[in-house]
Amino acid sequence: MPAFKEYHSVIEMKRYMVRFLQLQPRMEKLDGILHTKYNEFDSIIDPILHWLRDKGVRFVPGTVVTDLVMDDGCTAVTAIVGQTDGREFTVPVAEKDMVISTLGSMTQNSTAGDNTHPVVTDRQLRKGFFSVWEKLAARDEKFGHPEKFTTSIDKTKWMSAMVTVKGYKQFVASIREKYGYAPGSHTGAISFIDSGWDITVAIYDKYYAAQAEDEDVFWFDGLWGERNGDYIKKPMDQCTGEEVLQEFLYHLDMLNCYDELINHSYVSLTMMPYITSQFMPRNSKGDRPRVIPEGSKNYAFIGQYVELDGDVVFTVETSVRTAMMAAYGLTGIDRKVLPLYQGQYDVRWLVMCMKKMLDTDTITLRDLPEINPFRLKKDIQGILNFVNATPTISWDDPKLY
Repeated sequence: MPAFKEYHSVIEMKRYMVRFLQLQPRMEKLDGILHTKYNEFDSIIDPILHWLRDKGVRFVPGTVVTDLVMDDGCTAVTAIVGQTDGREFTVPVAEKDMVISTLGSMTQNSTAGDNTHPVVTDRQLRKGFFSVWEKLAARDEKFGHPEKFTTSIDKTKWMSAMVTVKGYKQFVASIREKYGYAPGSHTGAISFIDSGWDITVAIYDKYYAAQAEDEDVFWFDGLWGERNGDYIKKPMDQCTGEEVLQEFLYHLDMLNCYDELINHSYVSLTMMPYITSQFMPRNSKGDRPRVIPEGSKNYAFIGQYVELDGDVVFTVETSVRTAMMAAYGLTGIDRKVLPLYQGQYDVRWLVMCMKKMLDTDTITLRDLPEINPFRLKKDIQGILNFVNATPTISWDDPKLY
């Protein structure tokens, strides 16, 4: 959970702890995190786009939706209003039509920098679906409270650096050799816990399908980039790509590689004003609309800003699950949505997590909270005997997913 800050949602933190309970016993190895072969665009989005185009789906790039017109009771969308290449348009929505939309984007208003240019933070909502969500919420309470997520940019922003290294394979190889970092299909990002910026890094085997053999790609972010760096004594968003890279190398104790590395590297900086907006404090009911709001006849919402019982935000699974719920619900298809894994009800996982937290192979009475004096000690001991005899379970079990 490298994206959480102290003021973020306790509701969401709790959901993460329960949702991924099965990963805790090997958290120090970051085992169990599933990745696509390449980045999500090459592995998921692009193949789906090709498949949909073959089915006759029409995509209109350069288009911004600015409003969803509804009937008086907000039970149906009657028109979609937007702009294409600066020209306004209105698309009538017939009674048989369905409208499925997101409510916003974590990457809205992103801005870029490079080796020699820092980023500039865009603080205006302007165009983008957050603005549409605000209009919907002003019409009916069932559409939630977007201001909970969009009005505190200094609490929801951070920036990242994507570094492409060409013709210098020795660099990433030396990181792996020095720190034992061996990325694969089941590992996650690594945080530098003593970094002023709170840097977290992910090094990929091959991130892009078209990535050349002599190229390496790695990514890192600064969760607390508004603080001064430890080597570069200023906030991350005031730094060029070259400076950000120096700060990164400082924490790896590899500054001696900088001159050679920068001659082979392109640093793409990105500032994302709303990247942790979905983590902001909220109520579990009412602040985010349901996938299919009460009374809806022809519209549904998908993505990271809808309320989804038990599930977390910031994951591909959430986007997929909300899309399933929207499609099946509006079309009436009799098909079950992929269920959440309920590891919190599996005593094997609970035992393994308890042993992990206590750093022990056997749980004793001393490891438990003070026992109610009215309980029989032998009953507690009987439970412990059962717990310690409980077989383990592997996260490789396909039932987990």
